[in-house]
Amino acid sequence: MTTPETPPVRRIVGAYEIRSVIAHGGMAVVYRAYQPALEREVALKELASFPMDSGELAERFVRESRMIGSLSNENIVLVHDYFEHDEVPYIAMELMERGSLRGYIKGLTLGQFAGVLEGILAGLAHAHAHGIIHRDLKPENVLVSADGVVKIADFGIAKAYSQVRSQLTATGTALGTPRYMTPEQAQGGELRPQTDLYAAGVIAFELLLGRPPFLGKDEAWAAVLIQHINEPPPIPYELDPTIDPALSDWILRMLAKDPRERPESATEAWATLEDIIVRLEGPVWRRVARLSDAGEPIDSGTVSKPLSEAEFPGAPLVPTPVERAPEYLTFRPDTGWTPRRPAVPPLDREPFTVWPREALEPPATPQPKPRRRHMRMAVAAVVGVLIAAGGATQLLGSGGGSSAPPLPLGPVEAAVRSHLEPVNAVDSVRCPTVPMRKGFTFDCTAVLAGGQQMPVQVEQLDGAGQIDVRAHL
Repeated sequence: MTTPETPPVRRIVGAYEIRSVIAHGGMAVVYRAYQPALEREVALKELASFPMDSGELAERFVRESRMIGSLSNENIVLVHDYFEHDEVPYIAMELMERGSLRGYIKGLTLGQFAGVLEGILAGLAHAHAHGIIHRDLKPENVLVSADGVVKIADFGIAKAYSQVRSQLTATGTALGTPRYMTPEQAQGGELRPQTDLYAAGVIAFELLLGRPPFLGKDEAWAAVLIQHINEPPPIPYELDPTIDPALSDWILRMLAKDPRERPESATEAWATLEDIIVRLEGPVWRRVARLSDAGEPIDSGTVSKPLSEAEFPGAPLVPTPVERAPEYLTFRPDTGWTPRRPAVPPLDREPFTVWPREALEPPATPQPKPRRRHMRMAVAAVVGVLIAAGGATQLLGSGGGSSAPPLPLGPVEAAVRSHLEPVNAVDSVRCPTVPMRKGFTFDCTAVLAGGQQMPVQVEQLDGAGQIDVRAHL
C-alpha cells in the first residue's frame, strides 16, 4: 500500500467525514476521517474492490468482521464500527499515527526488534486463543501507534475475504501475500496458528536483514511461492555474522516448511525469543525497545518511556532458570583477583535462580506444592540465623576483633560485583565490617537491578587480605 497522505474532496460516509487519504492498495483505501458524534479521528477503510452484489456475501463479511472486532488486546488495532454505504463496506478503526511497520525495515536496534516481535506475537496469541487466524500477516498489516507500540490490523478482512473468495473461485485458492505466504497456504492446504508464526518469522528475517528470505519481482510471484514450498531459507547468521547464532536458529525454526516443526504457539515462540534477548541485552531491554519516529535517533524523547510488557493469554510464562557452576576468586595484593577451582566442594545449598525482572510479580494462579515452598523458605531462614550466629561466635571467640585490623571492604565489594555482573545487573553490594583474620567467613548482600537480594559468601584464607568469594547462581 502507498502511504503519502493526500487531501481528497471532502465527503460524508455514514457518520464520518472523510478528510484525507492515508493509504491505498489493490484491496482497499484508507482515509483519515472525523466522527463528530464522539469528536475523534479514526482510520476509515473502504473495501472498494470487495464484491458486495450478493446479500449473502455481504452478510457473511459483516458477521465475520464483527466477530474479529470483538477482540480486545493492546497489540490488536481496535475496531470501532462496521457498516455499508452505497453498497460498499467500510471499517472504522483506531487511527495509528505512524503508519505501518514497512517504514522501520532494517533500521531497528535489537531492543526495538524484540519489542516489535513481542507485540506481534502477543497479538497473534490473543487471536489464536479465540480461534482466529490472520492469514495475511505482513509489515503493511502491522501498524505503529503514536507512542511507538505495534498493533496488528486487518484480522477481519483476511478472515471474511477468504470466505467470500471461496464462493467466487475454486476451493483451495491461496490467499495472502506471496513474500509472506506459508508453504501450506501456497498449496491450498489447511491453515493453523503456525501459519501466522511463519509470516512472523518472515517479518523477523526482514527486520534484521532488510530483505525477505525469498525474493522475486511482483510479476514473478509464482516463483516466490515455489521457493517457499521447496527451497530452504537462507541462514541469517551466514548473511550477517553479527546476528547471534541462537537468534538465527530461532528465525529458521519459525520458517520451517512443516508446521509441526514450528513453535506450538505464539506464546512459546516469544518465551524462547525472550530468553535470547535477555541474554544479549540484559533484563531491562524494554527501556530502549519503544519505536521512535522513522529516522529519529534511539535516544530521542519519544522513546524515553520503557515499553510495557505485552499481555499473553493463558498461564503466565515460567522463566527459564539460568544456572552457573560455582566460581571462586582469590585476591592477592600483588596479582589482584584471579579465578581458581575450589579445593573442596562448596556448601550444599540449592543454587539461586536468576529471574527476569518482569517475572518477579506474584503469579496469578496458585503454584503447586505450596507447602514444600514454605518449608524451603523456613529452612532457609533457619540456615540464615545459624550462619549469622556462627559469624557472631567467630567474632566473640576471637575477642571481638579488637586486636586485628578491619578487612578493607572496597576490594571485597568490587570483587563481588565483578563476579556477578556477567550474569546479573548489580545495583549495589553491601558487606559488614569484619576483622582481618584467617578462616573468618561472612556474607555480603548484592542487590540486583530488579530489587532481588542475593547473598554471597566470602571467606578469608589468611590474615593478609587473601579471600575466596563463593556465589552460587
